[in-house]
Amino acid sequence: MIIAKPGTWFKAGTAVELIGDCRPDKLNSGIFCGIRICDNPAAESRLLGEEYLDEELCSWDEFEVAV
Repeated sequence: MIIAKPGTWFKAGTAVELIGDCRPDKLNSGIFCGIRICDNPAAESRLLGEEYLDEELCSWDEFEVAV
């Protein structure tokens, strides 16, 4: 299980799905799908605080991996 850390792209403490693993690469990244909370309505075309499903290229450092 992959869990979002606080202060990162996805809602802290929620499970995310790995869509594409980009390792090994220099960025140590992957494409993830999970719950995001809108913090910029103008850029996201959503209401402030709205939760929605999103996909994003993120560093593996943004997650805890539970076995």
